[in-house]
Amino acid sequence: MFPLIANECSYKENPNLKTEAELRTCAVSPNNGVTDLELTVDGVSLQNMTKYRAQSPLFGFSFSKDNLGGVPPGPTQGVADGFWAILPPLSVGNHTIHFKAAAARLLQQVHLMAL
Repeated sequence: MFPLIANECSYKENPNLKTEAELRTCAVSPNNGVTDLELTVDGVSLQNMTKYRAQSPLFGFSFSKDNLGGVPPGPTQGVADGFWAILPPLSVGNHTIHFKAAAARLLQQVHLMAL
């Protein structure tokens, strides 16, 4: 399981947000602009990836000291929203997974080599 594109919002990152509904709007809004989702496994395109959008319930986690986002360390709560791929186990050997997601202000494209 992996995200084609996902967004998370937490109280620590967004101290101006005070309710779960506000967190959810923060997490969902950027993904509303997704215009293109692509996933291929070994050259085979998977269709209708927009139907694999999911939101998390409110969850707790902690930011570590010196995290990449520069968020103050400590516990917080957040929500996530995204488009997800869940693949069955692949056969032993080399495989190529390519996925792409385009949004109004973001293009995320990743090539993975699975062994």
